[in-house]
Amino acid sequence: MTLVRSIGRWTMTALVINCIIGIGIFGLPGELTRLLGRASPIAMVFGALGMAIIMACFAEVASQFSETGGPYLYVRTSFGRFLGMQIGWFHLLIDMVGVAICAALFMSYLTKFLPWELNAWQRASLLAVVIAIPTVRTVLVSVVALLSAT
Repeated sequence: MTLVRSIGRWTMTALVINCIIGIGIFGLPGELTRLLGRASPIAMVFGALGMAIIMACFAEVASQFSETGGPYLYVRTSFGRFLGMQIGWFHLLIDMVGVAICAALFMSYLTKFLPWELNAWQRASLLAVVIAIPTVRTVLVSVVALLSAT
């Protein structure tokens, strides 16, 4: 099965910006203000510059490949199949942890709007449901991508 590269450069850029704004805008500013006070906007600018450097490096490496595969492909080509598989599995783990963090932030906001208090079991059950839906999808997509790339 061949993966189709259907997302263009500008669409991918828009998706990355959407993810950064969509997730970061809700949790990060409040926490930065709590920790840094009035210096928090400066920290946001430094964080954005750091991310821009990382994104530029990924864009440069990606421009050297015509195949799909992302970090797995880059590492496999440079360092061999074993390290490529390690990066593939770590990428899967990072996807799942990112979803869990977003779900925990969502739960924090959701519990503020509920008219009743959730006990520990109710909160854990609701969090498990919120995490399970995108995690199952991510696992399936990542496993298919890893199997088709090898």
